[in-house]
Amino acid sequence: TDSEKQKIAYHEAGHATVSWHLEHASPLLKVSIIPRGRSLGAAWYVPEERQLNTKEQMFQEMCALLGGRACGVWRAVNGCA
Repeated sequence: TDSEKQKIAYHEAGHATVSWHLEHASPLLKVSIIPRGRSLGAAWYVPEERQLNTKEQMFQEMCALLGGRACGVWRAVNGCA
């Protein structure tokens, strides 16, 4: 439904927005809200060649992963429809 597509769009936009603003997050390649398999949407990142991560790099990667959830919670709390 349109409501589900909007929720997925907010979720994926959360991943994209957070990773865009973080210095050490992997670069964003593409975002889609078209369902593929078990995934309702997806954000693809360009993997970096580094093998070892600092604490800050790991923290920023986790922030990017949680950005979708945070955006969905923000949407629910603020009553966006």
